[in-house]
Amino acid sequence: GIPGVFDSDTIQAHRGIPKKMVVQGAGIIGLEYALIFKKLGVENVTVVDIFDKVVPMLDVSLQEACKAVMRKQGVQFIMNTKFEKVERGPTSTDEHPQVLITLQG
Repeated sequence: GIPGVFDSDTIQAHRGIPKKMVVQGAGIIGLEYALIFKKLGVENVTVVDIFDKVVPMLDVSLQEACKAVMRKQGVQFIMNTKFEKVERGPTSTDEHPQVLITLQG
């Protein structure tokens, strides 16, 4: 794997608070981790999703309310966009990972 890239099963092993975080997916789990890490002190948290709605199983008014609350907390959203490439950054180390993400959409 790429240092600094986690899924919902491995994120608990992460140590420290990064300056920036990108979360793939605007479902319940993605939004939960985005807000947790924002509250823990990550300066810039961005949620990216291929679809145009957050938590699509909810009513539209609840989707918008959820997104509004998270924006107020400082979480940013990029919707209708998918990940094209995720790679290790040129100065990345295991102790100080740097991840480069290319988005498509």
